Amino acid sequence: MSLSMKEVLMNRLLGSVMATWILTAVLHAGYSWSVTANKQTLRVHEAVEVVLRCRFSDAAYGYFIELQNMKHPDYELHLLFETEGAHKGREYYEYRYVLFPNKAGELVLNFRALMKQTTKASIENSVIGRDNVEDLAYDTTPVKLPPLHLHVKAAPTPLVGEMTLSFHKDVNTVSAYKPLHFSVILEGVGNLQQVPPFELNISHATVFSQKPEYALELTAAGYRGTLTQRFAIVAHEDYVIPSLKQEYWSLSHQQVEPLKTASFNIDVIPAYTTDELLDEKPEMVGKKEYSGLLFGAVAMFLLGFVLGRYVRHPIVETLWLWWHRLDAALWQQHPEKASQKRHDLRSEIRRCRSSKALLMLLIVTNSTAYHDIIVALESQRLSLAQAKKAALKRTNTV
Repeated sequence: MSLSMKEVLMNRLLGSVMATWILTAVLHAGYSWSVTANKQTLRVHEAVEVVLRCRFSDAAYGYFIELQNMKHPDYELHLLFETEGAHKGREYYEYRYVLFPNKAGELVLNFRALMKQTTKASIENSVIGRDNVEDLAYDTTPVKLPPLHLHVKAAPTPLVGEMTLSFHKDVNTVSAYKPLHFSVILEGVGNLQQVPPFELNISHATVFSQKPEYALELTAAGYRGTLTQRFAIVAHEDYVIPSLKQEYWSLSHQQVEPLKTASFNIDVIPAYTTDELLDEKPEMVGKKEYSGLLFGAVAMFLLGFVLGRYVRHPIVETLWLWWHRLDAALWQQHPEKASQKRHDLRSEIRRCRSSKALLMLLIVTNSTAYHDIIVALESQRLSLAQAKKAALKRTNTV
Protein backbone atom coordinates (compact mmCIF):
# COMPACT_ATOMS: atom_id res chain seq x y z
CA MET A 1 0.00 0.00 0.00
CA SER A 2 1.62 3.19 -1.13
CA LEU A 3 1.23 6.57 0.51
CA SER A 4 0.35 9.69 -1.38
CA MET A 5 2.84 12.52 -1.72
CA LYS A 6 0.77 14.63 0.66
CA GLU A 7 0.85 11.95 3.37
CA VAL A 8 4.65 11.60 3.04
CA LEU A 9 5.16 15.33 3.51
CA MET A 10 2.81 15.35 6.48
CA ASN A 11 4.73 12.50 8.18
CA ARG A 12 8.08 14.28 7.68
CA LEU A 13 6.72 17.53 9.07
CA LEU A 14 5.20 15.72 12.05
CA GLY A 15 8.56 14.00 12.75
CA SER A 16 10.40 17.33 12.66
CA VAL A 17 7.88 18.92 15.01
CA MET A 18 8.13 15.99 17.47
CA ALA A 19 11.97 16.11 17.48
CA THR A 20 11.90 19.86 18.04
CA TRP A 21 9.44 19.49 20.92
CA ILE A 22 11.52 16.77 22.61
CA LEU A 23 14.78 18.76 22.41
CA THR A 24 13.05 21.94 23.50
CA ALA A 25 11.63 20.16 26.52
CA VAL A 26 15.13 18.95 27.43
CA LEU A 27 16.56 22.45 27.14
CA HIS A 28 14.04 23.77 29.63
CA ALA A 29 15.11 21.25 32.24
CA GLY A 30 15.99 22.90 35.58
CA TYR A 31 19.33 22.76 37.38
CA SER A 32 20.82 23.66 40.75
CA TRP A 33 24.35 24.36 41.95
CA SER A 34 26.13 23.38 45.18
CA VAL A 35 29.61 24.29 46.47
CA THR A 36 31.13 22.21 49.29
CA ALA A 37 34.53 21.63 50.92
CA ASN A 38 36.02 18.73 52.88
CA LYS A 39 36.91 21.11 55.76
CA GLN A 40 35.71 24.49 56.95
CA THR A 41 38.67 25.49 59.15
CA LEU A 42 42.26 25.29 57.92
CA ARG A 43 45.69 26.92 58.01
CA VAL A 44 47.31 29.25 55.51
CA HIS A 45 48.80 27.16 52.64
CA GLU A 46 46.87 24.08 53.79
CA ALA A 47 45.15 22.17 51.00
CA VAL A 48 41.35 21.94 50.96
CA GLU A 49 39.23 20.13 48.38
CA VAL A 50 36.40 22.23 46.93
CA VAL A 51 33.63 20.52 44.95
CA LEU A 52 31.36 22.39 42.52
CA ARG A 53 28.35 20.33 41.36
CA CYS A 54 25.56 21.21 38.96
CA ARG A 55 22.52 18.88 39.16
CA PHE A 56 19.91 18.84 36.44
CA SER A 57 16.29 17.84 36.94
CA ASP A 58 16.57 15.58 33.90
CA ALA A 59 19.06 14.94 31.13
CA ALA A 60 21.34 17.89 30.37
CA TYR A 61 21.62 17.65 26.60
CA GLY A 62 22.35 21.00 25.01
CA TYR A 63 24.05 22.55 28.06
CA PHE A 64 27.64 23.78 28.20
CA ILE A 65 29.15 25.23 31.39
CA GLU A 66 31.92 27.83 31.65
CA LEU A 67 33.21 28.54 35.17
CA GLN A 68 34.34 32.05 36.09
CA ASN A 69 36.05 33.90 38.99
CA MET A 70 38.40 30.95 39.56
CA LYS A 71 41.51 33.10 40.18
CA HIS A 72 42.01 35.35 43.17
CA PRO A 73 45.06 36.79 45.01
CA ASP A 74 43.78 35.38 48.32
CA TYR A 75 44.14 31.75 47.22
CA GLU A 76 45.77 29.37 44.75
CA LEU A 77 43.34 27.05 42.94
CA HIS A 78 44.19 23.91 40.93
CA LEU A 79 41.78 21.64 39.05
CA LEU A 80 41.93 18.07 40.37
CA PHE A 81 39.48 16.59 37.84
CA GLU A 82 36.05 17.13 36.33
CA THR A 83 33.42 14.53 35.53
CA GLU A 84 29.83 14.08 34.46
CA GLY A 85 27.35 11.34 35.26
CA ALA A 86 23.76 10.51 36.08
CA HIS A 87 21.95 9.43 39.22
CA LYS A 88 18.36 8.18 39.09
CA GLY A 89 17.91 9.72 35.67
CA ARG A 90 19.27 13.10 36.74
CA GLU A 91 22.49 14.20 35.07
CA TYR A 92 25.16 16.18 36.89
CA TYR A 93 28.47 17.92 36.18
CA GLU A 94 31.10 17.89 38.92
CA TYR A 95 34.30 19.92 39.24
CA ARG A 96 36.83 19.12 41.99
CA TYR A 97 39.49 21.69 42.86
CA VAL A 98 42.30 21.87 45.44
CA LEU A 99 42.60 25.29 47.06
CA PHE A 100 45.59 26.71 48.98
CA PRO A 101 44.72 29.92 50.92
CA ASN A 102 47.38 32.64 50.91
CA LYS A 103 46.21 34.74 53.87
CA ALA A 104 44.52 34.29 57.23
CA GLY A 105 40.96 35.41 57.93
CA GLU A 106 37.45 34.69 56.71
CA LEU A 107 37.62 33.55 53.10
CA VAL A 108 34.42 33.70 51.05
CA LEU A 109 34.45 31.93 47.69
CA ASN A 110 32.07 33.52 45.18
CA PHE A 111 32.26 31.56 41.96
CA ARG A 112 30.21 32.24 38.85
CA ALA A 113 29.24 30.16 35.84
CA LEU A 114 27.92 30.80 32.34
CA MET A 115 25.19 28.31 31.44
CA LYS A 116 25.20 28.04 27.65
CA GLN A 117 22.01 26.52 26.25
CA THR A 118 21.39 25.67 22.61
CA THR A 119 18.58 27.82 21.16
CA LYS A 120 15.32 26.45 19.78
CA ALA A 121 15.88 28.02 16.35
CA SER A 122 19.32 26.42 16.13
CA ILE A 123 17.85 23.00 16.87
CA GLU A 124 15.03 23.47 14.32
CA ASN A 125 17.54 24.41 11.64
CA SER A 126 19.62 21.35 12.46
CA VAL A 127 16.56 19.05 12.39
CA ILE A 128 15.26 20.46 9.09
CA GLY A 129 18.76 20.14 7.66
CA ARG A 130 19.32 23.61 6.28
CA ASP A 131 22.62 23.92 4.45
CA ASN A 132 23.34 27.44 5.70
CA VAL A 133 23.62 26.36 9.36
CA GLU A 134 27.31 26.36 10.34
CA ASP A 135 27.36 26.63 14.16
CA LEU A 136 24.84 26.11 16.89
CA ALA A 137 23.60 29.26 18.60
CA TYR A 138 23.34 29.50 22.40
CA ASP A 139 21.37 31.36 24.99
CA THR A 140 23.86 32.34 27.71
CA THR A 141 22.73 32.75 31.30
CA PRO A 142 25.15 33.98 34.01
CA VAL A 143 24.70 32.15 37.28
CA LYS A 144 26.04 33.09 40.70
CA LEU A 145 27.03 29.97 42.62
CA PRO A 146 26.27 29.62 46.34
CA PRO A 147 29.03 31.20 48.46
CA LEU A 148 31.41 29.01 50.44
CA HIS A 149 32.81 30.30 53.75
CA LEU A 150 36.19 29.10 55.03
CA HIS A 151 37.92 30.10 58.25
CA VAL A 152 41.68 30.34 57.62
CA LYS A 153 44.09 30.45 60.56
CA ALA A 154 47.63 31.77 60.42
CA ALA A 155 50.38 29.17 59.97
CA PRO A 156 53.68 29.44 61.90
CA THR A 157 55.61 28.15 58.87
CA PRO A 158 55.23 28.56 55.09
CA LEU A 159 55.06 24.76 54.60
CA VAL A 160 52.02 22.78 55.71
CA GLY A 161 51.48 19.03 55.42
CA GLU A 162 53.57 15.95 56.20
CA MET A 163 57.20 15.90 55.00
CA THR A 164 60.63 14.30 55.39
CA LEU A 165 64.09 15.61 54.45
CA SER A 166 66.99 13.42 53.31
CA PHE A 167 70.51 13.95 51.98
CA HIS A 168 72.72 11.97 49.59
CA LYS A 169 76.40 12.41 48.74
CA ASP A 170 78.72 10.22 46.71
CA VAL A 171 82.03 10.34 48.67
CA ASN A 172 83.62 11.67 51.88
CA THR A 173 87.03 12.35 50.33
CA VAL A 174 87.71 14.26 47.14
CA SER A 175 90.76 15.61 45.33
CA ALA A 176 91.38 19.33 45.23
CA TYR A 177 89.37 21.15 42.56
CA LYS A 178 87.39 17.98 41.80
CA PRO A 179 83.62 18.44 42.28
CA LEU A 180 81.74 16.59 45.01
CA HIS A 181 78.13 15.84 44.04
CA PHE A 182 75.26 15.62 46.48
CA SER A 183 71.50 16.12 46.52
CA VAL A 184 68.78 17.15 48.97
CA ILE A 185 65.38 15.43 48.78
CA LEU A 186 62.18 16.79 50.36
CA GLU A 187 59.37 14.22 50.22
CA GLY A 188 55.78 14.26 51.44
CA VAL A 189 52.38 15.81 50.79
CA GLY A 190 51.18 19.38 51.19
CA ASN A 191 52.06 22.64 49.46
CA LEU A 192 55.27 21.21 47.99
CA GLN A 193 54.78 23.30 44.84
CA GLN A 194 55.55 26.40 46.93
CA VAL A 195 58.86 25.20 48.42
CA PRO A 196 61.69 27.64 47.54
CA PRO A 197 65.16 26.38 46.50
CA PHE A 198 67.62 25.45 49.23
CA GLU A 199 70.64 27.71 49.74
CA LEU A 200 74.08 26.40 50.70
CA ASN A 201 77.04 28.58 51.69
CA ILE A 202 80.46 27.07 52.39
CA SER A 203 83.51 29.19 53.11
CA HIS A 204 86.65 28.52 51.05
CA ALA A 205 84.59 26.57 48.49
CA THR A 206 82.57 27.22 45.36
CA VAL A 207 79.01 25.84 45.39
CA PHE A 208 77.15 25.14 42.15
CA SER A 209 73.40 24.45 42.49
CA GLN A 210 70.72 23.39 40.03
CA LYS A 211 67.08 24.41 40.04
CA PRO A 212 64.86 22.09 42.11
CA GLU A 213 63.24 19.20 40.27
CA TYR A 214 59.57 18.75 41.20
CA ALA A 215 58.05 15.27 40.78
CA LEU A 216 54.57 16.01 42.12
CA GLU A 217 51.02 14.72 41.72
CA LEU A 218 47.97 16.71 42.76
CA THR A 219 45.72 14.98 45.32
CA ALA A 220 42.87 16.09 47.57
CA ALA A 221 45.44 16.52 50.39
CA GLY A 222 47.73 18.68 48.26
CA TYR A 223 50.72 17.94 46.08
CA ARG A 224 52.29 14.55 46.81
CA GLY A 225 55.79 13.60 45.68
CA THR A 226 59.40 14.73 45.94
CA LEU A 227 61.49 17.85 45.44
CA THR A 228 65.12 17.13 44.54
CA GLN A 229 67.87 19.74 44.36
CA ARG A 230 71.40 18.84 43.23
CA PHE A 231 74.64 20.56 44.21
CA ALA A 232 78.34 20.36 43.33
CA ILE A 233 81.17 21.70 45.51
CA VAL A 234 84.69 22.54 44.33
CA ALA A 235 87.39 23.33 46.90
CA HIS A 236 91.15 23.11 47.44
CA GLU A 237 91.07 22.46 51.20
CA ASP A 238 88.97 20.57 53.76
CA TYR A 239 85.48 21.88 54.38
CA VAL A 240 82.24 21.09 56.18
CA ILE A 241 78.85 20.70 54.51
CA PRO A 242 76.54 22.38 57.04
CA SER A 243 73.23 20.98 58.15
CA LEU A 244 70.28 22.00 55.98
CA LYS A 245 67.16 22.87 57.95
CA GLN A 246 63.47 23.18 57.11
CA GLU A 247 60.32 23.51 59.21
CA TYR A 248 56.71 22.65 58.44
CA TRP A 249 53.36 22.63 60.18
CA SER A 250 52.34 19.02 60.76
CA LEU A 251 48.63 18.44 60.20
CA SER A 252 48.69 15.13 62.06
CA HIS A 253 50.40 16.53 65.18
CA GLN A 254 49.12 20.12 64.86
CA GLN A 255 52.53 21.56 65.67
CA VAL A 256 55.74 22.76 64.04
CA GLU A 257 58.04 19.88 63.10
CA PRO A 258 61.74 20.60 62.39
CA LEU A 259 63.58 18.88 59.56
CA LYS A 260 67.37 18.83 59.29
CA THR A 261 70.19 16.90 57.67
CA ALA A 262 73.43 15.94 59.35
CA SER A 263 76.58 17.97 58.74
CA PHE A 264 79.51 16.26 56.99
CA ASN A 265 83.27 16.76 57.08
CA ILE A 266 84.82 16.47 53.62
CA ASP A 267 88.53 15.69 53.35
CA VAL A 268 90.25 17.29 50.37
CA ILE A 269 93.41 15.70 48.99
CA PRO A 270 95.86 18.49 48.07
CA ALA A 271 96.68 18.95 44.42
CA TYR A 272 100.11 17.86 43.20
CA THR A 273 102.63 20.56 42.42
CA THR A 274 104.51 20.72 39.15
CA ASP A 275 107.75 19.60 40.84
CA GLU A 276 106.00 16.54 42.28
CA LEU A 277 104.60 15.51 38.93
CA LEU A 278 107.90 15.81 37.00
CA ASP A 279 111.03 13.72 37.34
CA GLU A 280 114.01 15.26 39.08
CA LYS A 281 115.60 17.82 36.80
CA PRO A 282 119.33 17.59 36.10
CA GLU A 283 121.43 20.52 37.21
CA MET A 284 121.82 23.08 34.48
CA VAL A 285 125.23 24.57 33.83
CA GLY A 286 125.75 28.25 33.27
CA LYS A 287 126.23 29.75 29.84
CA LYS A 288 129.92 30.46 30.40
CA GLU A 289 130.61 26.97 31.75
CA TYR A 290 128.56 25.48 28.93
CA SER A 291 130.60 27.38 26.30
CA GLY A 292 133.89 26.30 27.86
CA LEU A 293 132.85 22.68 28.02
CA LEU A 294 131.63 22.80 24.45
CA PHE A 295 134.94 24.21 23.23
CA GLY A 296 136.84 21.56 25.18
CA ALA A 297 134.62 18.81 23.85
CA VAL A 298 135.19 19.89 20.26
CA ALA A 299 138.94 20.08 20.82
CA MET A 300 138.99 16.64 22.42
CA PHE A 301 136.89 15.27 19.58
CA LEU A 302 139.34 16.54 16.96
CA LEU A 303 142.32 15.34 18.94
CA GLY A 304 140.75 11.96 19.52
CA PHE A 305 139.80 11.66 15.87
CA VAL A 306 143.36 12.42 14.72
CA LEU A 307 144.97 10.15 17.27
CA GLY A 308 142.47 7.39 16.64
CA ARG A 309 142.95 7.69 12.91
CA TYR A 310 146.73 7.58 12.93
CA VAL A 311 147.77 6.26 16.32
CA ARG A 312 146.63 2.89 17.69
CA HIS A 313 147.21 3.17 21.41
CA PRO A 314 145.16 2.30 24.57
CA ILE A 315 145.31 5.92 25.70
CA VAL A 316 143.60 7.03 22.49
CA GLU A 317 140.83 4.46 22.97
CA THR A 318 140.34 5.66 26.56
CA LEU A 319 140.06 9.28 25.42
CA TRP A 320 137.52 8.23 22.78
CA LEU A 321 135.36 6.49 25.41
CA TRP A 322 135.39 9.51 27.72
CA TRP A 323 134.42 11.75 24.82
CA HIS A 324 131.24 9.74 24.20
CA ARG A 325 130.30 10.01 27.86
CA LEU A 326 130.82 13.77 27.85
CA ASP A 327 128.83 14.12 24.64
CA ALA A 328 125.90 12.20 26.13
CA ALA A 329 125.91 14.49 29.18
CA LEU A 330 126.08 17.71 27.17
CA TRP A 331 123.64 16.86 24.41
CA GLN A 332 120.66 15.45 26.25
CA GLN A 333 117.49 14.89 24.27
CA HIS A 334 115.24 17.97 24.54
CA PRO A 335 111.53 17.52 25.42
CA GLU A 336 108.97 17.95 22.64
CA LYS A 337 107.81 21.52 22.23
CA ALA A 338 104.22 22.26 23.32
CA SER A 339 103.60 25.34 21.22
CA GLN A 340 100.53 23.81 19.56
CA LYS A 341 99.03 22.83 22.92
CA ARG A 342 99.57 26.34 24.25
CA HIS A 343 97.90 27.75 21.15
CA ASP A 344 94.84 25.51 21.64
CA LEU A 345 94.62 26.44 25.33
CA ARG A 346 94.75 30.15 24.55
CA SER A 347 91.91 29.68 22.06
CA GLU A 348 89.78 27.92 24.70
CA ILE A 349 90.46 30.71 27.20
CA ARG A 350 89.35 33.35 24.70
CA ARG A 351 86.12 31.41 23.99
CA CYS A 352 85.00 31.43 27.65
CA ARG A 353 81.89 33.61 27.99
CA SER A 354 81.52 33.55 31.78
CA SER A 355 83.71 33.55 34.87
CA LYS A 356 82.34 30.12 35.84
CA ALA A 357 83.34 28.63 32.47
CA LEU A 358 86.86 30.08 32.75
CA LEU A 359 87.13 28.84 36.34
CA MET A 360 86.30 25.25 35.40
CA LEU A 361 88.69 25.36 32.39
CA LEU A 362 91.63 26.48 34.54
CA ILE A 363 90.84 23.89 37.23
CA VAL A 364 90.76 21.06 34.70
CA THR A 365 93.83 22.28 32.79
CA ASN A 366 96.30 22.91 35.62
CA SER A 367 94.90 23.88 38.99
CA THR A 368 98.39 24.45 40.44
CA ALA A 369 99.75 26.70 37.71
CA TYR A 370 96.63 28.90 37.74
CA HIS A 371 96.04 28.68 41.49
CA ASP A 372 96.07 32.43 42.23
CA ILE A 373 93.79 33.18 39.26
CA ILE A 374 91.36 30.44 40.36
CA VAL A 375 91.22 31.83 43.90
CA ALA A 376 90.68 35.37 42.57
CA LEU A 377 87.82 34.16 40.36
CA GLU A 378 86.20 32.27 43.24
CA SER A 379 86.31 35.37 45.45
CA GLN A 380 85.17 37.57 42.51
CA ARG A 381 88.21 39.81 42.89
CA LEU A 382 88.90 39.57 39.15
CA SER A 383 86.52 40.33 36.33
CA LEU A 384 86.25 37.96 33.37
CA ALA A 385 88.39 40.23 31.18
CA GLN A 386 91.09 40.60 33.84
CA ALA A 387 91.16 36.86 34.52
CA LYS A 388 91.43 36.08 30.80
CA LYS A 389 94.35 38.49 30.42
CA ALA A 390 96.19 36.96 33.38
CA ALA A 391 95.50 33.40 32.19
CA LEU A 392 96.72 34.13 28.65
CA LYS A 393 99.92 35.63 30.04
CA ARG A 394 100.42 32.65 32.36
CA THR A 395 99.84 30.17 29.52
CA ASN A 396 103.15 31.15 27.91
CA THR A 397 105.01 29.68 30.89
CA VAL A 398 102.86 26.60 31.61
